[in-house]
Amino acid sequence: MKSMFKSKKSTDTIETPPSAKASVGSSAWRRRVGESARNKLGLSRHETDEVTGDVAAGVSSYRAAASKLKEAVKALESAEASERKADARRKDALRALGDDDALIEACLSSDERTDRFDRTEGWALEPLRSVRRYEALVDSTIASRESLLQDYFARKRKLDSGKKEDERQFKFEQACRAVKAATARLEPLLEAFVSAAETALRDALRCAAAARIVQLEDAASRLRPWAASTISGESESAARDLLRDVAAARRDGSVIRPAAPASPELERLAAVASQQAEVPEAATPPSFTPDVVPDVSDQEAAALRALLRRLGAEDALARKGLFRIPGDATNCAAARERLAAGDDIASSLDVDDAATLAKGWFRDRPALLPRSVNEALRAAAEACADDEVFAGQARELLDGVPVVRDLLSLLNAVARREADNAMTPENLAICWAPNVFVLDPNSAASVADLQPAIRLTARLVGVGDRLA
Repeated sequence: MKSMFKSKKSTDTIETPPSAKASVGSSAWRRRVGESARNKLGLSRHETDEVTGDVAAGVSSYRAAASKLKEAVKALESAEASERKADARRKDALRALGDDDALIEACLSSDERTDRFDRTEGWALEPLRSVRRYEALVDSTIASRESLLQDYFARKRKLDSGKKEDERQFKFEQACRAVKAATARLEPLLEAFVSAAETALRDALRCAAAARIVQLEDAASRLRPWAASTISGESESAARDLLRDVAAARRDGSVIRPAAPASPELERLAAVASQQAEVPEAATPPSFTPDVVPDVSDQEAAALRALLRRLGAEDALARKGLFRIPGDATNCAAARERLAAGDDIASSLDVDDAATLAKGWFRDRPALLPRSVNEALRAAAEACADDEVFAGQARELLDGVPVVRDLLSLLNAVARREADNAMTPENLAICWAPNVFVLDPNSAASVADLQPAIRLTARLVGVGDRLA
């Protein structure tokens, strides 16, 4: 049986992205249902005739205007938020430069900022938001007309099939009147929205610019007394020179100097510094009284050396993310007991299990690195820019803690294989600093001390091959 519907052209098919998901009743769901209905009826999305009229251009202009409104509102709101944060940071920066509260308030008055944002809200953002409130009405009117169009063209198809019946003719005429009425409602609504949107966008731009001008004038009026007193001052002043440069440039077009001239005090500092014939050597770490290193039995030391040998094997050095991937908890617990009993099993361990056991070995001995040694290592790292000098001092400081020195030697070997294992000195320091180099891991201050410990560990890893 031949279909009573006209065949669709391929260009008229409505395609819905397969990834589009919509809940029942949502606007996306209604859109997909409408598209499906048009496909079944053989309709193009933009099919028109003398009854329906063509509002495609008006709808397109509406969509573009609505998109611009949304973008403008979002941009202004984002700018406000950014400016508030910038003002707060700028005020903190000015306060760090000095304690002249009156001048800081003159530059960044809290009242002025409030007024500026109020002006932006009332004169720029509010008109945009007011127009956007009508988007829901326009969208519903477009959707209602779309539904009437489907009914109209479906009845028109039935009449075109040749079966003329009074009831069908009556319902078709009703559909004609409904479509005409919907089009008559929609066309002026689209035109009015686009016109209001264009006016709101234009006015918002001008008002935002005017608010900025008012802000600058307000700031200038507060700064003018200070500027006048600065320019008339007798003493040398970089601020006075800058203001004079700006005034001259506005008057006759001369060029503002790119930087402030050196102050007499700065020139004196430069002269004193130039008299230093030699760069001072790196400061020697303060002397310290070595703390007592906790006893490590020969068996415990042997177990650690076996683990470090396992981690120095080729497959371990090439393991991506070494020390970052935890081992199997059950396997590690069993292996820990056997190692404590003196069993020689390290060479057969999985790499990640061995890495977890090695970290646990040091974590179980939090005071292994004496505090005085730790602090002296930090002082040496700060004082010694040259790695060779630092390595020499670190080697002496770690002479009484060979297990830490052995660990750093291994970590250096791991870092040299960064291309294979993605473990840089910094990555290794993040893994190991909490276990070895935090001053007091059991105190509340250990969190604040973590970053200094990481920096020290990364520096030590970098010279680990020169500590033996």
